Amino acid sequence: MRRWRKVVAGAVAVVGVLAGCTGGETPTPDVVSTPASGAQVLTAGDGSGIVEFTARGTNGYTGDVRVAVQSLTVEGATMELRVALTPLDGDPEDGVSIYRMVDTMPVLSDVEHLKQYRTLGLPSSAWETDTVASETAVGEPVLYQVWFAAPEDDVATLDLVISPEWPTVLDVPVTWS
Repeated sequence: MRRWRKVVAGAVAVVGVLAGCTGGETPTPDVVSTPASGAQVLTAGDGSGIVEFTARGTNGYTGDVRVAVQSLTVEGATMELRVALTPLDGDPEDGVSIYRMVDTMPVLSDVEHLKQYRTLGLPSSAWETDTVASETAVGEPVLYQVWFAAPEDDVATLDLVISPEWPTVLDVPVTWS
């Protein structure tokens, strides 16, 4: 499955580079857009542990959100995901909650072993940052943390969907402690 993704990503990258030769905007090398659905896929790439992108707010916040995904950390039976969310638009006096920026439904996927990992417990539980109470000012990041069951297999990376409306992030590094 990974080989297929690399072939598709390579083909799309070649088309993107050729399209860039027409004098248009320089294509971003780590974003692949599928024409049929408009969905985006981002790749963590060099394994540095951080992927950043900007997406539109999805749950009442109409501005853009800067999203910084950090590596996944496995400790014992749990795995922690840390994401910094920064609202970029609006009144600097207003607080913006995580809940207003994104309808969080993170899912981690192990495509090689055909497994998915969903958050432990119910939303707003002890296994995730309180998304309603945690807020920040425009231009200031707020940390969203959520825990999953540790992977059953020895994996180096997992794919991440934070919200169905946002790009999928491929190959997020997994750090085992």
